[in-house]
Amino acid sequence: MTHLPPAQLATFYSRPSSPAGQRYDKDSSMILVGQAGVGKSTIGSMASQALHWQLIETGYILPNTPGGLSHEVDLLDERFEAFSDVLRENGKGKVIVCHADMLEHVRIRRLLHEYGTTHGPVIHVTRRPESVAEYLRMTTPEFDEEGFYGEWPYREAEIRDVSTFLFMSLEDTVGGQDTSDRHPSLSSTLHNNLTTAQQSPIHLPYVNKDLIRLLKFIRGTYTNHVPYTSFRSYYLSLTYEHIALAIPHIQELSVGIDCWELRADLLRDMRPESVVYQLALLRRFSDLPVIFALRTRSQGGMMPDLDRNAEAAAYTTDILKLALKMGVEYVDVNNVVPRDTKVMLLGMKGNSKIIASWHDYSGQTSWLSSTTYSFYKESVKLGADVVMMVNTAKDNEDNLDVRKFSQHVQKDVPLVAFNIGAVVSDVMYFSCEGS
Repeated sequence: MTHLPPAQLATFYSRPSSPAGQRYDKDSSMILVGQAGVGKSTIGSMASQALHWQLIETGYILPNTPGGLSHEVDLLDERFEAFSDVLRENGKGKVIVCHADMLEHVRIRRLLHEYGTTHGPVIHVTRRPESVAEYLRMTTPEFDEEGFYGEWPYREAEIRDVSTFLFMSLEDTVGGQDTSDRHPSLSSTLHNNLTTAQQSPIHLPYVNKDLIRLLKFIRGTYTNHVPYTSFRSYYLSLTYEHIALAIPHIQELSVGIDCWELRADLLRDMRPESVVYQLALLRRFSDLPVIFALRTRSQGGMMPDLDRNAEAAAYTTDILKLALKMGVEYVDVNNVVPRDTKVMLLGMKGNSKIIASWHDYSGQTSWLSSTTYSFYKESVKLGADVVMMVNTAKDNEDNLDVRKFSQHVQKDVPLVAFNIGAVVSDVMYFSCEGS
């Protein structure tokens, strides 16, 4: 059974002003933000080495309370001015790690939001809360574990609000077991290609590989999209209730396909933190691009219909923004999403591609009706990169109509159009057209 976030968090998760997925000058400095214990310094060092940029740790250069004599407000103002100076003087070619304490300052959060919107990437670094708690338990005297878990989702949402991208520093474990034990063929291949990890914890070379993938995507040097060719391309929908269940079979499942579809509405746990983890897990074990999809019941999925459930509408907006922030190659935005939300998502897509999708599982809409042509034209007008249309065939005439529709529509962007249903099986080649 799918679990949505608690109702009281729905509006807290969704912040329409939050930046995401922007495109920047390749030399623009990047800022790393995150809660204490997530490994910002380690990730910053990796990014610095990968880009050959200078690493700036703000925790070492911003003012602290001298002997407890400075007033707290004065200290916050001093830190704000000092942090502003850091950003102003290091706008190019730097990796800047923002100390966790800085996020307590409202003015600094606004500054980060503005930086991510207008200048360079602000990357939210996160880990699984259990791993962070374990680290803080060993390093922080009087660690309040109950308070930590209670505040974690709120603090994560607050950081997501000021960030443009998100990176999960994923430990090399699945279900509590080291992946080199559970999936030796996958882990050994990665480990052999990353020989720099001989002096490091076992999971760090994998983290480095994941980070470089995101950095290339942000900078546009390698976006991992399926190339447009005259040949057909194929995707496989992962309908597991947890992506960890697919990992033991991932090599076999990937044979002959070009892309995964991750159906987030079918995940048992749909909390943002869980979705982030499962997407990171899929990417850890497969380099194939991902289509991120969230379907409502009227679209053949498990999410409540958005026009009848305000919580589901707020959650959908936030989770699609989250997919963009993770640098997902393709984000499916279906036709029940409100127009203003579509415009917002298209405006923050960065190097991701938006798939405008339409589904009719009732079979009441003809392929040759004004509805189908209007949807395609409107999607192109809004700026969609791909249009996907799925109808239900009641008879063989419907299979001929999808071919006619594909031939008649002026294809300004690639079109994927096909039928589903019992009568499709004998004439499947008629019901798929991609351009």
